[in-house]
Amino acid sequence: MKKIRIEGIKLSEELFQLNILRHFHSKDTLRHFCRILASNKINIPFLSTAYFGEEVQLVCCMSAEQKAKVQDLINAEASLGGCVEFIPSTGLLSVYPHKSDVRVLGLSLFALGRARIPIHGLASSLSALTLVTDYGRLDEAAEVLQEYLELPPGQRPFRPQFRITQSEIVKGR
Repeated sequence: MKKIRIEGIKLSEELFQLNILRHFHSKDTLRHFCRILASNKINIPFLSTAYFGEEVQLVCCMSAEQKAKVQDLINAEASLGGCVEFIPSTGLLSVYPHKSDVRVLGLSLFALGRARIPIHGLASSLSALTLVTDYGRLDEAAEVLQEYLELPPGQRPFRPQFRITQSEIVKGR
């Protein structure tokens, strides 16, 4: 089988995943949740929602360093009680497809399933296909995908090497 040419693979830092499952939804549920995080300066690198009639399911990932703070904020929010699940160590694997070839999605799901690498979430846009998996298996997932997807010559999966901490943001760096 000929590999599908892609433009790149990006791997995230360690994150944690928060799922709000089958929550009775009002128009303001998502807005309220995002306001709580924004007012506490918590970045959300991954966010996906689905609506099922009167219920909403929300999946988001945030920096692993902020897990305790987010847990405290969620526990203080009575309206979210009993419907929140945390997955402690996740990472994002983003595939930048060449010419938006839809086969990239199918092959990615097939390859990761075949390798028994869990997929905790998935989102797509015009520029990227992003999969959420266990952080400890992120490099393995990238290797598995390269059996079916071809990176440009000499390129490896990209992992940002720098990170701005919350204290540096507050200090204005």
